[in-house]
Parts: sequence; C-alpha cells; structure tokens
Amino acid sequence: NNGSLLIAATTGLYKFQDNKLIQLGKDKYAEVQDLEWYDDIHLLMGINNGFWLMNTHSLSDRQIFKYTDNNTVKVTKLFYNKADEKLWVGTNSDGLYLLDVKRNIFTESPLHPFPKQPIYAIEANTDSTLMVGIDGQGIWELSKDGSKILNIYKENADNPLSLKGNGVYDIFVDPHKRVWVCTYSGGLSYFDQGSADITQITHQINNANSLSNDNVNKVIEDSRGNIWFATNN
Repeated sequence: NNGSLLIAATTGLYKFQDNKLIQLGKDKYAEVQDLEWYDDIHLLMGINNGFWLMNTHSLSDRQIFKYTDNNTVKVTKLFYNKADEKLWVGTNSDGLYLLDVKRNIFTESPLHPFPKQPIYAIEANTDSTLMVGIDGQGIWELSKDGSKILNIYKENADNPLSLKGNGVYDIFVDPHKRVWVCTYSGGLSYFDQGSADITQITHQINNANSLSNDNVNKVIEDSRGNIWFATNN
C-alpha cells in the first residue's frame, strides 16, 4: 500500500520505492525463486536455501524451513492454501511438493505418476480443487487436499475444442469462474468450468485484434476488470 515493489530475482530480493532500488536480506539468501502471500502483511518466499516468512511492513523475516541435502528443490511456483495452512511447491524438475507450514514438514506429493517437468502455474479453480500447469504436460486438476488427480487437460489434435499447446505457463480464474490458460506456442485458451469446450485465441495474420504472439507467458487482471496478457513481443 505504500507504492513499493518487491522483486524476486536470481540475485536476491529487492525493494523498489521512490526511484530507489535496495537489496534485502543480502547475507541470508542469494536467490529468491518465488513469492506468495501468507496473509495481508506477510509473504512466503521460496529461497535457494529453504522457505522464509517476511513481514512486508517491517521487512523483518525468519526462515521457517531449511533444506537438507536430501530435499533441496528449485522452486518455480508457490500456492498457499490458507484453509489447511499448506504451501504447494511447484519445482523445475522434481515434481510437486507440500510444505505444512504449521508443522514444518516438507514432503513430496503422494500423487503418482506425476510429471517431473517445470510447474509454472498453480491456481485454485473451486473451493475444493486446484489446477497445476506443467510445461509440456498441460493442466492437471487436483483435489485441494492433494490426494487425488481429478482431470488432465491436454491438446488433442483431433479436437479443435481442446487445450491448444501443452506448455502451460500461467492459469487465471476470473470472477466469473472462467479459466484462462497461457501456453507456449499455443496462444491463449479459456473455458467455462461448466462446459468441456475450450475456446482458443491465437495470432491471426494481418488481424490487429488477435494476439500479437502465440507465446503467452502471463495473465493478470487490473482494477478495472481488464485482463492483460504478456507475450514474447
């Protein structure tokens, strides 16, 4: 609320405010891999040496879990479920993990088989389910308690109403419960959860109203309800 930005980078954590950039926690962590809200003022951070909790007002922090030689992972995406106080941890090549924040227990997801490919998106789509976007493996819909695989959405070349592109980079659920999916090379797909049909949005030659590029990396909604997409160009 004070107009500052916190920036997670491979060289650490930075705060940008009043045209000044300062590094935080320089002697504590070297690589900040992802950030996720814990509550209104605290951030959970996936760091190269474990997981930290930071107070965004005072900038004080503490390590809540430290990696050992047997469980070090490279974090690609975090999602915190407040209801059961569990942090979902998507990794680059080790699959899906769960950190029980209350009990300080870090375990690999019991779901098998589960892809060991980069997880770039984790998003709740209902009160009891969430969607995991995996590079090269489409979308895996899971129960929120982490016990079941409910659906797998992938591109089907014989079905024009399927997901286009299995390299999923981001997932966003809008206030109308539509699911928007960003893919690498497949453009954008969206669908209403009450229907199995998926609408595809891609670049069209000489059409200024189409996507400018089919490599879509991120989707975000602004305060006016407009949805923005970040492409490679």
